[in-house]
Amino acid sequence: GSQVTSSLQLAMWANANIRAEEEGGASRSESKRYLAQYMVLCLLTGVSCFSFYLGVQLVALRGGRNIHSIFMKSLLNTDLRFFDLTPTGRALNRCLKDMSTLDDAMPEAFRSLFESIMNCVTSTLILACFAW
Repeated sequence: GSQVTSSLQLAMWANANIRAEEEGGASRSESKRYLAQYMVLCLLTGVSCFSFYLGVQLVALRGGRNIHSIFMKSLLNTDLRFFDLTPTGRALNRCLKDMSTLDDAMPEAFRSLFESIMNCVTSTLILACFAW
């Protein structure tokens, strides 16, 4: 949402400069005000993106830690017959593949899903505000 707001602010700034030039000269203070607003919005965009990605990674780390703990408890509580029948390499590869999926693919899928939802919501709000 803040990226779209920054783009709208930039468009308003450009339109104000065009109007000012048509009227006989651009006001320097008005141009500086638009530039300051745009810079604040860009800064907020950067902070919000960083916070979002940090939050996703922290949640993914906590989830991976919980799953790993549950997995290890169940593996250590299994019957010894399982270890007699299953080669160690096969069990280890399966564990590593599952943990890799949780640690790598799931956070990226969640980020993509959340960004898509936010893009749809933002586009709908912009259309609702400016189309009617």
